[in-house]
Amino acid sequence: MKLRYTTARKLVEEYMPGQRITTVALHCAVTHSEESGWLVNGWPRAGNYDRTMVLIHGDSAVAKIVRYMRRTPCDVPRGLIEAALQRPLEDSNVARILGRHGLAMVSLRSATIHLVPTSPALAQTVNATRYVYQPRSRLTSSLICAALDLPGLPKRITVESRLHAAEVYERYNVNAASLLDMEPLAKLTSPWTFAREEWPAPPF
Repeated sequence: MKLRYTTARKLVEEYMPGQRITTVALHCAVTHSEESGWLVNGWPRAGNYDRTMVLIHGDSAVAKIVRYMRRTPCDVPRGLIEAALQRPLEDSNVARILGRHGLAMVSLRSATIHLVPTSPALAQTVNATRYVYQPRSRLTSSLICAALDLPGLPKRITVESRLHAAEVYERYNVNAASLLDMEPLAKLTSPWTFAREEWPAPPF
């Protein structure tokens, strides 16, 4: 297994049993984790110690990208990503691989792509929009679940949760205005996608 899912709180419990969760304790736990061969995809937002984090084994292909990023949002050279994953960036499998490792594709330049560490569910949802020419409707509850890193689909969808989720997607350069339409289905759209003619042919 080349990756594991955890939280900052669980990471501190694993490497520093009995230690109260603090920024200092988290730094120490991350250091111990990396010394044992597991890299952390990124730091949680201040005080958000229960959000999903990804531990990536040091000899995995994605580890090269994570080391370059140093656990922070970063413009990553296109060539580094393509060399590490052995795929062109236009291949939608790149989005899936990065998404599973909690790396969201936020913006694209000719030679770099801005990656932001986050939870796998949010990263996969965000990344999928970069390859969709005609977005399809999805359950609002599932989109909210991904944005807020909830353990399961919410039983009740409030205006506040819709607004919070839409704000999260906006931070990741995804238009989620339809979440505010109070409908059971919503669409996410990206201000940029890989050119349709560059997409790889389907395997059939």
